[in-house]
Amino acid sequence: MKAKVKVKVTTKDGYWSLKEIKGLEEGTIITGIYKPKNKSFSFIFKGEKAILWINKNAELIEIIEEPLTGKVIVSVAICKNEKVIAEKDTIKEARRYAKENELKNVEYWYLASEIINEKGDINIPCWGRTRNEALEKLRKLIGNFKLCKSYK
Repeated sequence: MKAKVKVKVTTKDGYWSLKEIKGLEEGTIITGIYKPKNKSFSFIFKGEKAILWINKNAELIEIIEEPLTGKVIVSVAICKNEKVIAEKDTIKEARRYAKENELKNVEYWYLASEIINEKGDINIPCWGRTRNEALEKLRKLIGNFKLCKSYK
């Protein structure tokens, strides 16, 4: 979720991880993305990705009530012996692929992931045995989101 923090060192670890972000000083207020699950706060500083940690080197000031810009895609992985053989956009395509390639005893797993930039790069996907399970895991991780049109 989008949030504002104030840089404020409260632990030794927090001090040293702040030192890695050259030029960022205590008292600075920054807007970025807060992930409550691990208390991380990611943002861009001087053109570089950076992370602060709430209650270590950052103090949460405000949660900005709006969904992430993130759009979500859902795909289907064809798996055998815990290895991904192929990934398709729909279950229908995945089953057709398995049949055409004479794949026996495969499992189908859904992957839901947030698109994080204009290039279409994605965060690490959340896996589920059903589409809804994968989406629910992702919803718990990142909050509200919009599905991309082709994946509704």
